[in-house]
Amino acid sequence: ETNSSLKFSLFGIQTNRTLDFLVPNIRYSVATLPVSNEKGLILTLPFQAIYDPTTTTTLKITRSNV
Repeated sequence: ETNSSLKFSLFGIQTNRTLDFLVPNIRYSVATLPVSNEKGLILTLPFQAIYDPTTTTTLKITRSNV
């Protein structure tokens, strides 16, 4: 198991609005990565959000206008 964080954004072209998602403390489980050739790989990586005392949350969503 490995702890990390995850941040990503979604942008609405027609609305000029952005949603920023932050999972400040996340624990990844066992990943399986079958390698059968030299092409691109798809990795299934289960995770669990863990309460983060610094941000006092497990998920933070920020909406903004661009």
